[in-house]
Amino acid sequence: MNESKLSEINGKSVLVDNLCVQCENGCLELQMRCVTEENKSLFIVFRNVSKLNLSDVSYPFQICGFEIKDNNFYGYEKDSLYFINDYEDNAISFYCEIIEITN
Repeated sequence: MNESKLSEINGKSVLVDNLCVQCENGCLELQMRCVTEENKSLFIVFRNVSKLNLSDVSYPFQICGFEIKDNNFYGYEKDSLYFINDYEDNAISFYCEIIEITN
């Protein structure tokens, strides 16, 4: 995972203008295109997603407090290495194994 790209979204507000959930090779994958507070467009792929929770979501939707917690240190299961959460509105939360962020 690219730490500099992660810092562009972690703890900040993003506008999600495209969200796709699919099963890839038996694992749940979530793809998200979003715009940061600095008006920068990012494409994020979360692989091996588990415990996905979406609440009151309509498009486009804003994640007011995008939070990514790294659970690697705690020895969590493979599909729970990262916890992704909207800590302001609880619109979305899930765990995943891999995060890929590109422009």
